[in-house]
Formats: sequence, structure tokens, C-alpha cells
Amino acid sequence: MRKILTGILGVLLVVGVVSGSAAALFSATANVNNVAIRAGTAGLEFSTTGTGSWSTSYGFPDWLADNVYPGYANSATFYVRNISTAPIALRISAQLMSAAYGWNEFKDVTNVWIGNPAGSTGSGYFTLTEWNSSARDTQMVVPYGSVSTPMGIFFNISSGAGNGIAGQGISTNWVLTGTQVSS
Repeated sequence: MRKILTGILGVLLVVGVVSGSAAALFSATANVNNVAIRAGTAGLEFSTTGTGSWSTSYGFPDWLADNVYPGYANSATFYVRNISTAPIALRISAQLMSAAYGWNEFKDVTNVWIGNPAGSTGSGYFTLTEWNSSARDTQMVVPYGSVSTPMGIFFNISSGAGNGIAGQGISTNWVLTGTQVSS
């Protein structure tokens, strides 16, 4: 029994020495510096004609909403281009951010639709109150590097508006947001 115990202890001693020496290997390191990552940017510009002057701030033509009355409807085309530095397409959403003057008179009788100028693809009609409550998807995608993409805004006053809007006016401010389309 003693010889068996001595043999087992001897084997354990050999295993311990071999294991200990295996952990004492040489190693070396090298440094990798300046591993840089630079993100591109997303950007939109607007134009009234699709050529010439482009801007990130678009002034809507007054004539679209001049001398309105119950049942009035009109539309206009404006142009958007994707000036992103990153090669991404942008899906456009819109939200009414603020309004001045006749908000109470116009908020629930004014309907706006934004999308393709042919009227085939777009947000659907929403009142100013609904546009103000949250952003709406226009169903429009502006491709990367596009020269100009036409968009339409369709506008109407509900035929049930009545005399409450007579002599009133409203001025609105909107934000159009381009969100990257996953590829």
C-alpha cells in the first residue's frame, strides 16, 4: 500500500512540475494605434423649383393658402434632395411643430397630405391637430446623391368649416426629417 501511495505522489509531483513549466512561456506584445472610425452625416435640402437655390429652410409659397373658404383645396410641389455624406437613402416624415394666429379656427378643419406629387403615395390626410401631435410618414424615400426628388403637399379646408374661419389666418412651421433606410 505504501508503494502505491508513493507511486501516486510521484506521478502528481511530475504532473505539477510539467504543468508549472508549461505556464512559464515567453510572450510579446505589439501596439496598434490610430484605429479611426469616422461617421458620415445625413442631410436634406429643399427647393421650390428643383434647380438653382437649395436650402435647409424652405419658405412655402403664400398662394397655396390665400383666400381660403370651406371646401377649398389646392396643392403645390416642392423638391427635396439628399445631401448626406454617408451613402444612405432617407425616408421622409413630417410634423407640424408650431402655428401662429388662428390655430383654434383652423386646427380641426384644415387637412394636409404630404407625399408623391401625383398623389399616389403619401401620408394620408390629417388635420393640423393630428400633424401637430406626432410625426407622420410621407412614404417618400429620397435616394442618396439624388439631384432632386419632387414632393407634393395637398391641402383642403373641410366643407363643414363654417364662418369661424372667415377673415382669419394661420402661419405654420413644419419639420421634415430624413431617417436612414436600412439596407
